[in-house]
Amino acid sequence: MALEVARLEAILSANTRDFDRAMTRSQTRMEKVGAASRLLGTALAGGLVIGLTKSVQAAIDDEKAQARLEQAFKNANVAIEPYTKSIEAAEAAGRKLGFQDDDVTASLGSLITATGSGRCELGGEPA
Repeated sequence: MALEVARLEAILSANTRDFDRAMTRSQTRMEKVGAASRLLGTALAGGLVIGLTKSVQAAIDDEKAQARLEQAFKNANVAIEPYTKSIEAAEAAGRKLGFQDDDVTASLGSLITATGSGRCELGGEPA
């Protein structure tokens, strides 16, 4: 009986060692997966912050361009309201060509400042 108990202990001990080794390998692999996922999560969060920062900056730039356009109309003594549809059409056409709205708006403001008129630059008489 003592011999059988010794054999059972040896078998259990061997099986336990194999199990412990397998668990250690599994734990090591999971730690690597965890480190990779933390790195990926950090990269995604960083990309989100950069994207949000660029969006906020684009909105600020657009607001500045709009203010400059309005000031250009005021300086030329031309009412901006009759030209809002033409301005929106110019921005839409610019987007199709790859320009941002603030680029188009700034360009229109420069044209109005240079010519002192809103008619010829924006496609004729207001709609």
